[in-house]
Amino acid sequence: MNRNGLILIMGIALLLMVASTQVGGSGAYFSVTETATATFQTGVWWLPPAPNIVSCDGNGNERTQFAPGEGVYVKASGLEGSSAYKIWVQDEPVAEGDTLVLGENPSAETPKLVTTQPDGSLQATLIWQIPASAAVTYHEYDIVFDKQSNGDNTGKYNASSDGIDSTSVVGFVAPVPELPTIIMLSMGLAGLAGWLVLRRRRTSVVSQ
Repeated sequence: MNRNGLILIMGIALLLMVASTQVGGSGAYFSVTETATATFQTGVWWLPPAPNIVSCDGNGNERTQFAPGEGVYVKASGLEGSSAYKIWVQDEPVAEGDTLVLGENPSAETPKLVTTQPDGSLQATLIWQIPASAAVTYHEYDIVFDKQSNGDNTGKYNASSDGIDSTSVVGFVAPVPELPTIIMLSMGLAGLAGWLVLRRRRTSVVSQ
């Protein structure tokens, strides 16, 4: 047997030793890196999906804009199961390694300590009840799930252990005008445009 063949056999033996010490029953898991976990089932190693953080209403319907008087909720999936996270609302954008700033939270509800379900999900949870008297500012925010008891990474955004609604686009915008206000404004502008067109036509007829 040549040297390359011997190395290959030794590598396979080492892999089997690791699997035999950490695989039990129908499946188990081992640490691939410090923060990534893979699961062995039916002979296939797979990585869990990335966390999915979504701003929504109280019924879990996805929303990205909220008006004064409305509640901002968040739901999540793909997080570590049965684990403690703090939910932060931060000014957009949030980048890798950024320290989470208490002063950026617009709400008394955040940072909010929650515990995920065993499957890594979280049902719609209130994170900001916007006062009815709040001024319309169109402020852009991101929602961060900061994993607790995570050493030096706790209190900072760390992509390998935390969750975020998005690192490339705005998470949600608030406060924005209420829909009836927008509709009334649009109708008013349309009416004004129609009146101006009619006035010009009348002026043109009279001048002829």
